[in-house]
Amino acid sequence: MKNFLAGWLIGGMFLLIGNSIARAEVGKLIIKCIPEAYIFIDGQAAHLATTKKLKINIDVGKHVIIAETSGYLQETANIEIFAGAVAEVNLSLVRADQDRSRMVSIPADEYSMGIDQKRIKWILKNIGGSEKDYLASVPKHTVKLKAFRIDKYEVTNSRYKKFIKAAHHPAPRHWRGGAYRRNQDDYPVVNVSWSDAAAYCKWAKKRLPTEAEWEIAASGGKKSFYFPWGRKFRGAWTNTKGERFNAPTITGRYEKGISKFDCYDMAGNVWEWTADKYKPYPGSALSVEAADQNLRVARGGSFKSKPFMATTIYRKKLKADGIYDDVGFRCAR
Repeated sequence: MKNFLAGWLIGGMFLLIGNSIARAEVGKLIIKCIPEAYIFIDGQAAHLATTKKLKINIDVGKHVIIAETSGYLQETANIEIFAGAVAEVNLSLVRADQDRSRMVSIPADEYSMGIDQKRIKWILKNIGGSEKDYLASVPKHTVKLKAFRIDKYEVTNSRYKKFIKAAHHPAPRHWRGGAYRRNQDDYPVVNVSWSDAAAYCKWAKKRLPTEAEWEIAASGGKKSFYFPWGRKFRGAWTNTKGERFNAPTITGRYEKGISKFDCYDMAGNVWEWTADKYKPYPGSALSVEAADQNLRVARGGSFKSKPFMATTIYRKKLKADGIYDDVGFRCAR
């Protein structure tokens, strides 16, 4: 009897230890995606998402998570699971039928651009930066624009590739053998100078947008829209520094970050060249930098930018012949 009890106790102990080890070898994964997306883990069909937030138990270690469903581009994420920990991955699927060559129309009108000096205090408190960062955006002034059209999306790698083939134009320096990385057709083209961007626009029978056109397209013509969606920064609505990617991502990913004129990625992802040379606004206290008239204005911030740089009002001075891994463009007409 004693031997039986001892065996039972020892067996029970091993069972408890075994269960404890089994539990320790499992973590939890939260997958955020659209409902009814099919979830694959390491190539195996695993789940059908029934809500926007799917919670599952998963073995520790590294895994490849894929989400896909009809009408959307497949989304992939690499994740490492640790014992007893909770990991989260956001698979925000993008519609496959988005035409990256589409343009939106903006009506002729008088619009205001820039900011008043008195508004800087509010911006510093709620968005960040320093007073010096906004001086080039002062003062707010009225611009009269003719009706124009502007690209709904940033110019993508696939669209730019058609241009370099047709026009025998040099490829961006990071393309190997004249080709960009696999599965990056709809990523914004980068490492293009102002002249490269202007040449593409001419080939496409378009042009670069002026600063005023770019700002109005981004702000929706709203006087106090410091971001395409409104006044306050929303990190989950844009690809900026410290957010998910730390690199350019597919154009049109951020549905909530769209401007009132239906333009995507006008905050974050990549800076965008404008047609204009840098010069102070009318009535500005800043002096013209006469020593270097090769400066052009880029707008919108990038995946490297802090929130204040991704505002609709921030002006970045760049050398027209400069090539940057976080600068691209969109066209106007």
